[in-house]
Amino acid sequence: MSIRTLLVDNDTIYRSAVRCIFDQVDDVTVVGEARVTESLVPILARVNPDGVVVGVPADVGAGFTATLDIRVNAPGAGIVVLA
Repeated sequence: MSIRTLLVDNDTIYRSAVRCIFDQVDDVTVVGEARVTESLVPILARVNPDGVVVGVPADVGAGFTATLDIRVNAPGAGIVVLA
């Protein structure tokens, strides 16, 4: 069974690098990408991730908001925060 993972970070290159790493792991499938500053609610509903990897932006408040959105709208998803 593969872990359905959503990548959330404002930096496209960073998301691509994390995706490249996860592409080498058999048990992880990246099901979507998003910026921290965009609304995650419709994305979470669409991709229904098992886990979310969140990069904390310079605006830490946006990272907290994103994490709260994930917890409320995808309560079963695990969250990993990268700083």
